[in-house]
Amino acid sequence: MKDELNMIEAQILKIFKSSHKKSDQGMEVESVLEESLKALRSNFDGIVHSLAEKGYVIHNGTSIILTDKGDSFLYDKKLYSDY
Repeated sequence: MKDELNMIEAQILKIFKSSHKKSDQGMEVESVLEESLKALRSNFDGIVHSLAEKGYVIHNGTSIILTDKGDSFLYDKKLYSDY
């Protein structure tokens, strides 16, 4: 397993910290999910902008389009479920 966390994984861990949880203290799954969705909503524009700057997507009005570069990245990292 990789030691590197993607932004979403890191955000889920941050939810525990912001809820003042220590190791071995739990949270309800639904609560973690709701907090994760709130964080994604608040950071979504920045994430899409970053992907567009890197050439992985094109943000065109109300659409986000996967580019060849983004598609290649998914295959190279084996992120397709049918890989």
